[in-house]
Amino acid sequence: MILRAAAFASLVAVLLFPVRSAGAAPARPDVSFDQIDQTVVNASTTLSGDFAKDATALSAKLTAGDRFPAPATNPAAGTHDDPLGTFRALQVGLLRRFSFLGTMSRVDDPISQKATIARPDVPEVIYLDLVRKTYRTVEGDAAEQLLTPADPSVLLHSLQNALPSGPGTATIDIQTTTNAIAARDIDGVAATGFSTETTIAARNVTGTCFPISMTIHGTTYTDQSRGEPIAHAFEATDPSVIAKGLALGGCTVTFGSSAAKRSSPPGFILYRLTQGDATLPVLNVPMKTASLIERGNIKALTPADAPMFAVPTGFTAAPPPSSAPVPSATSSGAP
Repeated sequence: MILRAAAFASLVAVLLFPVRSAGAAPARPDVSFDQIDQTVVNASTTLSGDFAKDATALSAKLTAGDRFPAPATNPAAGTHDDPLGTFRALQVGLLRRFSFLGTMSRVDDPISQKATIARPDVPEVIYLDLVRKTYRTVEGDAAEQLLTPADPSVLLHSLQNALPSGPGTATIDIQTTTNAIAARDIDGVAATGFSTETTIAARNVTGTCFPISMTIHGTTYTDQSRGEPIAHAFEATDPSVIAKGLALGGCTVTFGSSAAKRSSPPGFILYRLTQGDATLPVLNVPMKTASLIERGNIKALTPADAPMFAVPTGFTAAPPPSSAPVPSATSSGAP
């Protein structure tokens, strides 16, 4: 049952990934902006909430790695060589620049000086090393896979074989209230503010299902004149994500009528702080999770900016990445 508690802890963290509602929103803008993300567990955010101040602090703190940022269409999927790299980096803070023009997108890592361009219409993903002035492309089905947003519940499936299996049932109730809060000036924009509070609770729990009880508090400021460019397949309280996460071990989940009562006003996110409070089942241990998004240096793009979504002049093709051998599960490390 300890592993059940671990699965629940993972589920709470996954639910607080920065995602938006799949409901109607203004058309995606042609825009570029810098973004900071941080997700922490049982700790307070180390960021101040002031984008300029936090960007300066992270730039001084972060070190350059050898990883390329994930495509903007799938920012929570990790990097091409480290599927969980993004999640680990979120604990410290991720600083990236996102750019969108038509269907194309680009993500720059200002610390490692690497960039990833996505061209879904081709489909094609281009990796740029801005220091070495090299590029590498991925096309066809492989590019489609990189560009498809991952189901967050997939992160939990590695626990499947370790968990007790057997029948179980639970009814999950989800309730969300949304309230307007005072406007705030962010990056020169009179941002519209709203707060949300969501409760998720299980009842009629039997068999391999476990109790779930959590509250998610959210504070968001948006620019209502722009659409949100980063689209995700799920929102934080999407019942399908919760059901898949709790289905480990054979638990079958149904939802009360309150599951449909959720609302997120549309708009371009300028600031979002999401805090989750839960109790780990079985262990009865409190768990707190916080996820923060900050954006700044916003600039509208035009067709004249199209060259930034292609391989720059003077770049040469990089050699294929090497694949390091995966150690055997039974290897002792001895020669």
